[in-house]
Amino acid sequence: MVYRVFVEKKPGFAHEAETLLEEAVSFLGARNLKRVRVINRYDAEGISETIFKQAVGTVFSEPQVDLASETVDLEGSVCFAVEYLPGQFDQRA
Repeated sequence: MVYRVFVEKKPGFAHEAETLLEEAVSFLGARNLKRVRVINRYDAEGISETIFKQAVGTVFSEPQVDLASETVDLEGSVCFAVEYLPGQFDQRA
């Protein structure tokens, strides 16, 4: 079975999202853009559900600064995803 978790920084810790917002407004001229969210999706397979649940709070996220959930609310949002190509350096892998 494949287990999935979505991880996003809590408000006040979302520096990557704040930087992306600033760059989109200044470099791209996206003046109407008000908010950017960076959500990392992690998939795991070949492990038990118990191990996966332990890994959510230790491997995939830091509970003090991250929000981890099984679903993510994207209603009313415009979204796009970025994925590394096989063979590219993937620091999170």
